[in-house]
Amino acid sequence: MARSESTLPSEPRGHARVIAAAVVPLVVLFALFLADVRLGQPDLFYRFSPIASGRLYHALPALLIAGVGTMGAFLGWSRGGGMGRAGRSVAVSCYIMLIGWTFVAPPFGISGHVFNLESPSHEGAFVRESKHVHGVREYLAADYYDRLGKEPHEMRGRRVLSNPPGVTIAYYAIHQAVQSNPRLDSILSRVFGLTGEVDEPVDRQRFAASLAMAVLFTVFWGAAVVTAYHLCRLWLTEPAAIAVAFACVFNPSTVNFTPGKDPAQMLSVLAILAGWLTAYVRGRPWWAFAAGVIGTAATMVGLIHVWIFAIVAAATLWHALRGSVGIGRWMKGCCLPCACGACFVALTAWVCLDWNIIKTTIRVAIRFGEIQMPVITDPFHWTLVGVPLFCLFVGPMFWVLLTVDRRREVDDAGSLGLNLIVAAAAVMAYAYFFANNSETPRLWMPFIPLLLVPMALRRTIFRRQSKADHVFFAMLIGLQSAVTVLHWTMMDVRETEYRLTTGRMWD
Repeated sequence: MARSESTLPSEPRGHARVIAAAVVPLVVLFALFLADVRLGQPDLFYRFSPIASGRLYHALPALLIAGVGTMGAFLGWSRGGGMGRAGRSVAVSCYIMLIGWTFVAPPFGISGHVFNLESPSHEGAFVRESKHVHGVREYLAADYYDRLGKEPHEMRGRRVLSNPPGVTIAYYAIHQAVQSNPRLDSILSRVFGLTGEVDEPVDRQRFAASLAMAVLFTVFWGAAVVTAYHLCRLWLTEPAAIAVAFACVFNPSTVNFTPGKDPAQMLSVLAILAGWLTAYVRGRPWWAFAAGVIGTAATMVGLIHVWIFAIVAAATLWHALRGSVGIGRWMKGCCLPCACGACFVALTAWVCLDWNIIKTTIRVAIRFGEIQMPVITDPFHWTLVGVPLFCLFVGPMFWVLLTVDRRREVDDAGSLGLNLIVAAAAVMAYAYFFANNSETPRLWMPFIPLLLVPMALRRTIFRRQSKADHVFFAMLIGLQSAVTVLHWTMMDVRETEYRLTTGRMWD
């Protein structure tokens, strides 16, 4: 190999560099943990866990599961070709167990989940807001807009004011189902151990409904790996696609905030990307229609989906104008089917629920800007902490992709990857200076796939078929899972443990 070429990861020196790139941010976080350096702005920061040793103990099963899954992937790929049925069974089983571990791992268990689902600064804001829903049609048509005009101190936080009412309605529907179905109430109470722990039936039903929603959040987040894998397989080899898809879903940003709305919406974010890009790359308009349906419905959970649509539309338009695909496929194969899907959802919501989705989107966007701007500008110099904070939470795959294999793919697919990176970076820069930059690890979660997948698309090693690279991809899976789990052991990002150990709750 010429001296000017980079060392490929399949060589020992390359392996050492990859491990260093993945582990150094974790070492930095550990140093900050030992020094008790606050991560974030003075009044808006992520706490370290006060019981990190207990978290480390609870992390041991996850490290074992990750080790088994990584070994299964390696043994399957080492024979050449695909992973094989046995390898896939091991990998899928370990992945399901790893996702399940995130729900049972927190040292305070169900108490911790109940805290997050009662806290007005987290998902509890939607639970509390659901008490003001006296009828779905009335709330969506009028009451929600009245509530949107209130000040943050009246709503005990910005959470409801910064988001559309989708999660509030979802919780209301689950709570109503539990209240009207004693059998469901009994099953949920037994599963979560609420019988005998909560005396009042009303409280038990509320906790059962909240925990059922937490389970749904976790399932949606875990299922996002399917859409991530489909997206990656448009260009990448099977081992590369599995490694990158896993990193898109299982990383410090998502694991530290699960169960919650933000990790759960990774499923819809990746569905938009997979649907639109499948239609664009492979000429399948129905995938764009599905992206329009899923993305428009998901917009009523979080406005981030509007930005995802904007990024992928702009990147593919740019690519179509400059490449061989042509503007016709972009318009007829992507835009029109997606618009039809969006119109279908909007008309259905209007007819069935008297819900004007366009009005809701505009009103929430305006209100978001009004209530978040003071967080950014007072004082402005604290804006600088946002990017370093995100760098600690983005996960090892990002750093590996920055350092591995300097050779780039400059073909048609590589050009599309560059367009996606540029469009995503532009939106992230705008959001950084004009939205809430103090919570970039949480709010920038949906951008992680828009960084990882295009970066992998432009790396030669992720697109070539070489048996020697399979060790590298198995190593990436192991690093991603181990670093993420160890990152989790140090953090108490939602102050759950701090509040429960000190007795200082929400007031």
